Amino acid sequence: MDRITDRIIAILTASVKTPRGIAAIYDGDIFMIPKGSIPAIVVSPNQSEVQTKTNMQDQDVYTIDITVILDARDYFNVSATAKSGLAILKNIMEERNSGTAHTLKTDTILYAIRHTLDADTDYALRSDCKINYGFNDQRVFPTVEANLQIQVISKVYTR
Repeated sequence: MDRITDRIIAILTASVKTPRGIAAIYDGDIFMIPKGSIPAIVVSPNQSEVQTKTNMQDQDVYTIDITVILDARDYFNVSATAKSGLAILKNIMEERNSGTAHTLKTDTILYAIRHTLDADTDYALRSDCKINYGFNDQRVFPTVEANLQIQVISKVYTR
């Protein structure tokens, strides 16, 4: 699993630049992020599965969570016309170009994952992705968070 989370972190580091406001990208537990490193992206393993393809071949399926964390206090006193934390999260995750094509902007997380992992030689991204947006007050300070859950599958290999 470390190999794929390291690959995802490398993809995000190269693709999601500081104009999106990200201070750091972490591997692991989203609850161990220091306040000074927010806004942050956390890549954390969720589930690992080995699927039997034939009597001699297997395939690994990894469920990975990519979470963007913003400090909610930054948005408490914004004007009604300013973008809220959830709108900022949407832009970081899946902002689209204007026009009728609705293509993803190239510096979004969804674009980086869908376009780079599909071209990877060892892994393929399952096409279905799910993004959840919300507010979290379980920390010392409140946050707004977006969580992208993806499944990455390895090529079939011989046991």
